[in-house]
Amino acid sequence: MQPRRTPMATSKSQTKKADQADDTSQGEDRFATCVAQILDAEGGYVNDPRDPGGETNFGISKRAHPGVDIANLTRDGAAAIYRRDYWDAVSCGELPAPVDHVVFDAAVNQGTTAAVKTLQSALGVTPDGIVGPNTLGAVAEHDPHPLAERVLGYRAVRYARTDNPAFLRGWFNRLFELHRHILEGKA
Repeated sequence: MQPRRTPMATSKSQTKKADQADDTSQGEDRFATCVAQILDAEGGYVNDPRDPGGETNFGISKRAHPGVDIANLTRDGAAAIYRRDYWDAVSCGELPAPVDHVVFDAAVNQGTTAAVKTLQSALGVTPDGIVGPNTLGAVAEHDPHPLAERVLGYRAVRYARTDNPAFLRGWFNRLFELHRHILEGKA
């Protein structure tokens, strides 16, 4: 017969630290999942004269990051930039899946302010481009999957109104691929 185990007493601070560690781990996992798909969607080095961003590698453009050696940028280097300048900048770590992924992808492809305003428009709150308590509160009141799909719809409308149609087909393909990931539970 096995000896009976009694649960160890745990202080509130120990429980809180464990919960925070779990949140951090899940946040890192979410970022890793999302950034891998974005890096794959963005591809490698290009220098297309039709692209206003200029020289680009893994989606990191010279225009947005003039101090970065774009031609020699590594996948890990791009991921670090994405974490700092996009994921963290639009508070994706505070958003539920798959909303976090859709907003992150929008920030990368359309800019951080446009991404947040798109989310806010989909939520029906005043779009100010800042993820604050009003936006986070509104997100908490919505089912994440329909909200993510609504954000994708708003992004499609924005693309349709673009002045640069050279990349329109690719942008719509990107939305369709992200929607497929959502439906398959991969986003």
